[in-house]
This record gives sequence, structure tokens and C-alpha cells, in this order.
Amino acid sequence: MDAMKKCIILIVLMIGFSPVVFGNDIEVIYKENPTQDVKEYTLVELVGNNNIDRYETLLGSFEKRIKSFAKEKGAKNVELIILEKVQCKISNEATIGNSASIKLMYRLD
Repeated sequence: MDAMKKCIILIVLMIGFSPVVFGNDIEVIYKENPTQDVKEYTLVELVGNNNIDRYETLLGSFEKRIKSFAKEKGAKNVELIILEKVQCKISNEATIGNSASIKLMYRLD
């Protein structure tokens, strides 16, 4: 067997087994509007620690925490709906700064 055939077989095997190896990860699905009754969602508001934290940083850390929480609860998916996001503003002589914040709803599937 030449090297090209071995490489193709190896790629096919890797693709075939990838759901088994990587299938345990929780999927985070971003939605525009709730797909279920709003009562099934949990409202969360995250606020940055200082004027340097960005809302993307807050969202990234929340994703990690919600994935581990979903895994504990036996969920396969997390539905996230971002309601409001505020970017941080650094204070200077002319303006007062603020911390980043993000308000969202989530539901475990």
C-alpha cells in the first residue's frame, strides 16, 4: 500500500470515530427568540469586575461554566438568548466609565 492510500484510510477512520471521541461535548446554541415558553428559561446578568473586562470575556467564561453545569445535569444542549450587552468604557477626564455587562436567558435541553 502506498502512502497516499494509508493517509486516506487514516483520515476516513478519524472522521468515522470522531463523534465517539468528541461527542461528549455540550453544544451551545444561540437563538434570537425563545423557542419554548419563557418560563422554561433562566435569566442571568453578568457584570465585569472592572472597566477592562469586555462582554465577550464574560460570555466566554459563562459558556465554560454553563457547559459544566449542563454536563452535571445530563443535558446535551444549552440554548442561549442574549437580551442586552453593554461594552465597557474606560474613564477619562471627560467621561465616566462603566463595566461591561451582559443579560441573557438560558435553557438546558
